[in-house]
Amino acid sequence: MPDRIRIDTYHKEPHIHFGLKGIHLPIRFKELEIVGLIIILHLNKYKKIDKKRLKERLI
Repeated sequence: MPDRIRIDTYHKEPHIHFGLKGIHLPIRFKELEIVGLIIILHLNKYKKIDKKRLKERLI
């Protein structure tokens, strides 16, 4: 993912990392395929990662 954004399920439910400090925010979706689709649609619409809008959609 661009802009140091990472989505994973390591030791927890799906969550998103913004930056490299290890801070994670839980995602309301449990299937990573759905999260991936949301990110693809977000990129198609905005042509870049808008962190604020992406957080609103996923959290």
